[in-house]
Amino acid sequence: MSRFQLIAIGFSTLLWAPCVAAEANLSDQEISQRIIGSWNIPPDSVDYSEPKAWGIETFKADGTYVLYLFHDPACTSVRKQVNVYWVVKKGVLITTYSDGRKIRDEVVSIGSRRMMLRSLKDGVTFIRERTLRCAKALS
Repeated sequence: MSRFQLIAIGFSTLLWAPCVAAEANLSDQEISQRIIGSWNIPPDSVDYSEPKAWGIETFKADGTYVLYLFHDPACTSVRKQVNVYWVVKKGVLITTYSDGRKIRDEVVSIGSRRMMLRSLKDGVTFIRERTLRCAKALS
């Protein structure tokens, strides 16, 4: 193997290391710690749509979750606020709405900047990206 090939393999390993580490068998507690914070729907997620992307999902350490939906991509005016409870059990993120409805998503991977979830209802895999603001609108 040439020196160039070894360098290329080493470099690609560094690029993929955070993803591989995130996919390792994390405990529910580790996943819960990593999920705390604000997330949005990035343009490369299958569930991205501009009105839906004008929101921020914020997971708090106390097991509450707040979804803020905004009127515009600048996220200056809150259109709707949804408060739910969340917990991670056996690698599955369970969100419970005030009406008792539950959504279950398997945590496929979670890193410092992105997480990948798979809906246990329909099998769709989608992405969330850590943020302090709404996703940028596609133009």
